[in-house]
Amino acid sequence: MWNEAYDAGIGRLTGELRQALSSTPLKISTLTRESIPAGPGVYVIFEALEPVYVGSSGNLRRRVLYDLLKVRRHYLSIGLRDRLYGGDRARAIDHLMKCSIAFFETETGLEAEWSERFFSSILRGKYNQWKALKKKGAPEGSTHGHIRLR
Repeated sequence: MWNEAYDAGIGRLTGELRQALSSTPLKISTLTRESIPAGPGVYVIFEALEPVYVGSSGNLRRRVLYDLLKVRRHYLSIGLRDRLYGGDRARAIDHLMKCSIAFFETETGLEAEWSERFFSSILRGKYNQWKALKKKGAPEGSTHGHIRLR
């Protein structure tokens, strides 16, 4: 029973990932508030159609508009600012404006988190490594932090 549910879940996520990679992502520079889903989900950021970052949120609109694009509390935008552009916020935002983004809505925030982990493990976005290094104990080169079981 458990294996069937697991296989069905993996099959659904694999289908969503295939759909994501075959659809045309939106240019970040042309995003509007209405073009970003307000619910939970996963987003994939592309540079020249190469997936470079996978993230999730309980509210995609808030995460993209207020954290990512304003270079606040977001691993990717802060990493661009500090690691690539020596603290220059304007250059980090300019970099993001040249990227594209695809959204995948989920039912819950927890489903978004697990979908992010699945997508990250397959896509291996080059900027997801920065996120892993911020998490205590994450090995160099990993694409996400460790899962702790209680």
